[in-house]
Formats: sequence, structure tokens, C-alpha cells
Amino acid sequence: MADYQDGSHIRAVSSPRPYLHPVRTLGGTVVTDHQPLDHVWHLGVGVALQDVDGVNFWGGRTYTREAGQYIWRPDHGSIAVTETPVEETAAVSGSPGRLRERLSWNGPDGAPVLAEDRTWTWAGVGPSVWSLSLEFALSPAGSKPVSLGSPGSNGRHEGGYGGFFWRLPECRYATVWTPAGSGEAGVHGSVTRWLAWAGKFDGGKDATLVFVAPHDATDPWFVRVDGYPGVGQSLAWDAPVIAEPGKPVRRKITVFVADGILATSDIDALINQGDPA
Repeated sequence: MADYQDGSHIRAVSSPRPYLHPVRTLGGTVVTDHQPLDHVWHLGVGVALQDVDGVNFWGGRTYTREAGQYIWRPDHGSIAVTETPVEETAAVSGSPGRLRERLSWNGPDGAPVLAEDRTWTWAGVGPSVWSLSLEFALSPAGSKPVSLGSPGSNGRHEGGYGGFFWRLPECRYATVWTPAGSGEAGVHGSVTRWLAWAGKFDGGKDATLVFVAPHDATDPWFVRVDGYPGVGQSLAWDAPVIAEPGKPVRRKITVFVADGILATSDIDALINQGDPA
């Protein structure tokens, strides 16, 4: 249901990094995009940040407080796996799967800035739904704290993207909603347990994605519908988060990938069924 990309084919100014693409529903509908023309540094499903102690691990131009806008800088880093990914439990005949990997976030000079411990898990949920979970922990590569920031923490209003990010492909009749609101304006920047995206993908096939945060999560949702289709969980919405030696920054999210259009009642049932996050 998902292909693993190591990112080695990505150009340097797009901040090469591992990611998942294509991700598909059980019916085969593709629900991710990578290297789209509008933002060629958007890469499927993965983890990226634009400001890690001044290094851009997101790709493209960098937003700085001094400039008050995006500018090109030679500040792009790269993320590489330091231990070869191994499927600890293969998903066979509907059984769950698990992939744990360790990664190094390296600056433009190749020096490590962060060390990451990342785990993907996946499982079938029903005849038309499967779940994908991501857990990651970011630790300083050295003995000093590391600042994790975003355009939002550098002064861009409501531009705090970074952390988990899912770039969707072209989607017609897109609908996005949470338990508290709907539409891009109603969900962007909100803090809720879940966020759903439904629409027609891949030549007119209906599909729904449900992003589920942990009970105690305080990261706002980052949502784009009109400019481009994307959903993220903002790790540093309007202020940097500090990763300290021995105190990694940890995050988790679960995504239900479903054929067809789900109603809110369907979503509540899915979450209550296993309470994944």
C-alpha cells in the first residue's frame, strides 16, 4: 500500500530525505504526490522542518524574520538512514507490519545536527480501510540543545508548517473537517483529536484520509486546500521547540486510509475501535 523512497534521487535544494510515495488505498487509489510542480520539494509522507538551528530540512526557499519573506540561501540539509530499514514484522495476509529506522539529519557541510528514531506501523482495519502510524523522536546529534523551528516561529503568520507532513495529489471536490469545524479556514491552526480529508482522487475515485493525533497533542493542524492539497501536524507553530540531550522531541500520528467517503460517525467508530494514537 506504500512505497518507501530513500530520497537519494532528490536534488540538494529540495533537502533530500526518505519518504513514502505512492501511498494507496486498499482499492489502489493513489493519495500522495511528490515533487509536484507547485512545490517540487514536497515529498509524499514524511518528516521535515525548515529551520533546525538555521538549516533548512524542508527544501526550497527559507523564510527569515530579518527578510520578512522567503529567500534562497545555501542552507539545505539532508536526512539519511544510518541503519538499513528492516521490516521487523512483515504485513502478510492482513497482519500488522512495523518498520523501525534510525536517521541522521546532516547540515550543508555533512555534519550531523539531529539524530532521529522513526517507526512506521501499518495494519488492515477492514475491507476498505487500513491504518498507517508514524512515531519519531528527534535528539541533538551533539552535546548542545538544538532549536526546531518553522516559518511561523520566524514571523510568518499562521505559517508554522513542519514535522509530519502529507502531500496529497490533485483532489476534486475536496472536503476537510474536524470535530469542531470545516473548510481550510475552519481547520487550519486548530487543535483537535482528528482531521479528515475526502474527495475524488486518481481519475475520480472517492477516498478519505483521517489524521488522528494523540489525546494530549497540542500541535495545531496545518492545512492547505486552495493553493495546494496538504496536511501536516505543526511541531513549531509560532515558537521553536528545543531538543535537548537526553530529552528528545517526540511526536506520533495515525492515518486511516479509506476507499469511499467516510462520515463523521464512521470516523468516530474507527477511532473508538482501536484508539490508535
